[in-house]
Amino acid sequence: STGVIDVVSEPGANLSVHFQNASGQSLTQTVDSALLGINHVVLHAADVTLLGTGLIQVQVTATDRAGNVSPMSYTQFTVI
Repeated sequence: STGVIDVVSEPGANLSVHFQNASGQSLTQTVDSALLGINHVVLHAADVTLLGTGLIQVQVTATDRAGNVSPMSYTQFTVI
């Protein structure tokens, strides 16, 4: 199984997307923002296996070209 989460940011920003399950297993992906600022972060089969089923917390920060870091954004989803 794979999955995709979409993250919207300022075009050209560098995104840090951190995923964590209820057991504390986590992974972080770094993504360079697309021209329009709509970014598809892909969880590959190994990522989904690592995180397992249940509630997954997501934390995202963006760093713009000038080095300014955004406040952290949060969301969550459930893998069944």
